[in-house]
Amino acid sequence: MTADIEGAPDSLLGTLVGSWVIEEKLGSGGMGVVYRARNRHLGRVDAIKMLKKDVNSSMEFRKRFEKEARAAAGIQHPNVVRIYAVEFDPDLQQQYMVMEYIDGPDLGAVSDKGPMDHARAMRIFAETAAALSAVHENGLVHRDVKPENVLLRNAGTKTEQALLTDFGIAKAVDSQTALTLGAIGTPDYMSPEVANLEDATARSDQYALGAILYRMLSGERLFEGHEVPKAHRDEALPDLLEKLPSSNRALRAAITRSLEKDPANRFPTVAAFAAAVRESQEAPSDSRPPLQTLMEEILSESGPLAAPELADRINVRLPDDDAGVTALQVEGRARLFAQLFHRRPDGRIAVRAL
Repeated sequence: MTADIEGAPDSLLGTLVGSWVIEEKLGSGGMGVVYRARNRHLGRVDAIKMLKKDVNSSMEFRKRFEKEARAAAGIQHPNVVRIYAVEFDPDLQQQYMVMEYIDGPDLGAVSDKGPMDHARAMRIFAETAAALSAVHENGLVHRDVKPENVLLRNAGTKTEQALLTDFGIAKAVDSQTALTLGAIGTPDYMSPEVANLEDATARSDQYALGAILYRMLSGERLFEGHEVPKAHRDEALPDLLEKLPSSNRALRAAITRSLEKDPANRFPTVAAFAAAVRESQEAPSDSRPPLQTLMEEILSESGPLAAPELADRINVRLPDDDAGVTALQVEGRARLFAQLFHRRPDGRIAVRAL
């Protein structure tokens, strides 16, 4: 859970809220305070998030929060922290959310220790991406994807499990009751469009996920030392070849695409981003595999080509006795082509400089 923050309220410790006895304050954020609490009927330890009073004072906001939190409670996924209830305490005049309690650190605390083991980072990324895909498939946008909202059960063990949490500022994609509190999110993981006060979308969440993967592998925040979120709008990405020494070209291409300034140039879904990352780990260890070299040779001779024409030219030039790459395999690697090459607005592709 997130670390305690000086000055956060602790007057609820030892008191009863609904059916829960408040035992410990776990942390505080921009909109709420999270406590560990025990259900006096079930004996189960849960986490309770109380909305801060400056937010909770608006009846309109409370209604929106309840509607969106109940939608989030419908998500059933092994990598999503479960939401058990959304209640209102009339004595405290406070709205609160009851969630699954995860006894473990958050990814932010682990990432602060430096670059993570590559295999561990890939596993945590895959589980977080699966959770975020479930959120999107349920018509929600998380809006605050960051390492501190990824909890690690059994951290550092063979049974480590990543769980995505904190849907307190999620909004229904099709809802007309979107929260209008300005740029919601965390600056280090805020997409360019959200920094411009535009609506957050599933591709905004994807950008944040790409920034998380960058942090796990590099040991530092994206645009470390720059002014954020301004840098997310205006600055070019760091040199990924230098910053991510454990990565191959295909992985760097996937991360680069997820972090495109224009959301239209990112992957269509988080699931597609996750698939590209997974396929990058299945690619040959050589940073310049033969098929990629052939593609670059063809493009250097003719300039950018539409993807079908590129595939046709590759098929023509493949050696007849090359059993390792067939025409069918070339066609089946279309998603990999999208990673290795930049698709321009006119639909043509060019070699991505990584």
